[in-house]
Amino acid sequence: MKNKKNSTLKNNKLKNITYDDHKQFISSKGTYTELFWNYLIHKKIKKVWGLTGQGISYLINYIPKNIEYLNTLNELQNTWSAQVYGRLTNNVGFSFTTTGPGVATALSALKNAVCEKNPLILCSPYDDEKTQYDFQSWDIYKVGKTFCETFYISKPQEFLKILNEAYYTALIKQTGVLLLVKSELFLQKVTHNSLKIDSSLFIDNKSNIQKYSTEINNQFNNKNMLIIFGKGSTSRKNLYLEKFIQTNNIPYIVTWNERQIINDSLYCGRIGTLGNHSANYAMYHATHVLIIGDTAACMVNQVFAPMFNILFLNNNKKIYTISNDKQFKLPQKSNFIIVNDYDYICSLFDFKPSVEWVQQLQESNHHLLVSLPASTKYEKFCKIAADIYSKQNLDIPVTTGVGNHWTCIGKYFEIKKSINFETQCVWDSIGTGIANSIAMYHSLNKPVWVFEGDGGTFWSGSNLLYLLNNKHLPITVTIYINHIYGMIEEYNYDAKMNPKAVPLQIKESIPLIEHYPNSHIFDKYTEYENYLSKNPISNELRFIFINLGSNPIQNSVFEINIDKEYIKELHHSNYKQILNSLEVLKTEYVYF
Repeated sequence: MKNKKNSTLKNNKLKNITYDDHKQFISSKGTYTELFWNYLIHKKIKKVWGLTGQGISYLINYIPKNIEYLNTLNELQNTWSAQVYGRLTNNVGFSFTTTGPGVATALSALKNAVCEKNPLILCSPYDDEKTQYDFQSWDIYKVGKTFCETFYISKPQEFLKILNEAYYTALIKQTGVLLLVKSELFLQKVTHNSLKIDSSLFIDNKSNIQKYSTEINNQFNNKNMLIIFGKGSTSRKNLYLEKFIQTNNIPYIVTWNERQIINDSLYCGRIGTLGNHSANYAMYHATHVLIIGDTAACMVNQVFAPMFNILFLNNNKKIYTISNDKQFKLPQKSNFIIVNDYDYICSLFDFKPSVEWVQQLQESNHHLLVSLPASTKYEKFCKIAADIYSKQNLDIPVTTGVGNHWTCIGKYFEIKKSINFETQCVWDSIGTGIANSIAMYHSLNKPVWVFEGDGGTFWSGSNLLYLLNNKHLPITVTIYINHIYGMIEEYNYDAKMNPKAVPLQIKESIPLIEHYPNSHIFDKYTEYENYLSKNPISNELRFIFINLGSNPIQNSVFEINIDKEYIKELHHSNYKQILNSLEVLKTEYVYF
């Protein structure tokens, strides 16, 4: 039968609907769509996230078979997952959205990639010739330029060049990038495919790096020196740094977002009010500090900075900072070195700490390198999971959302490999835990532990539904029920402020409880510990609900009170007084 110019769809209940018939299907062969996907294949991108729409549908329709397309049915959640996948695979995560509300929904996750140093490209169609009030149209290019690296491919001759610059900006700078493409280009046949790019954008000046490394070697040799791991310093398998630390017995501490314990090394713990006294002690007494990577040093918020930022504790230090971010700042003067490649400068290190300093830190570690005590119900449940993780030497990824579980899990978990821990410390959007866990599984192909609050779990509903539709995934979702955000039952503010509040009947108050596979509910420590000890790993989707009740104090997290008295005890090396120093509640959550 010959194709007619148009066809008519008939329905007894509807009026006749006329639509155009395509004379032939459009092929991606030889188009910029094919060139785009071939570039990603060349860069070894194995998986991408996306949610289609009219503007991006042509590109999405022709994803090649050797790239897996993942979609949790929400642009925001897709983009959370894509950036974690990029970080854990030492590559770039890609998330695709349509125009207008599609890309708008994903912007918070893009901002997170910028703040948390995750390599991401958020790709969306854009037409700079459209008016402000055209279909799904706004000046997203102008919006993007206000907070992230933004690229726009508007001409065929620029296609490969700008795509390449966007990719390497995200990869080398470990940041979120907005890539906008004129949608009509995807349909066009390739006329320009030569790649010309200024390689100086991504290659360090070796003579400058050699000069800086010589200066560091001279300054740090035989001193009370300390290295601090910021995000990115070890997560990219910096073997030069690890070998240098092992060979020269270099003391080091880690930070909230970069947790790495090197075998046979002088590890002094994690700094901060939720970290280890040993790390705070080492920082106080160090005279020379070398920071590598991002340590959330821009954060000055009085509640969260002491948890996540570096606490210098005294000002009498020589500080060098090596980073790939020009926006990185410190609360006190530092010699700042911008690099694209951490490996090269680390390969040039040649210094050792003083013998007396090593002995001093070995002594302080003996007394102070211990977990902080667990006082509240929230803390005790989190510490049980952390202790099982350590005692059984589990090598599986752990992640959290944002809330009290976030600070509590981060307080107690000792992670040996940086790729096994994913959390936030700057942008901190609620409900990212499940998105992180999905990305960690697809990146590392291992069972995952994810910890979330009741509010965060149900806020990220599309990801929850994704898990329920993929019950084969070996992800253990632990949900803390404390009724703070009212996601489990009707919110009662007065009850939250009543220390004698009666524990709620949790099973009856969880929405759709019968649809959660392999689910377990606990409100007693011993029952939870016995179960998790015997069943640490699940090879399929599992839900663990922890009923914390609604007592505000029992739902809080204590932290080290770094006041004048604490500093005094650090100064005098009074280990017993340091360990017995009172912890305080300083977070906002105590007011719920």
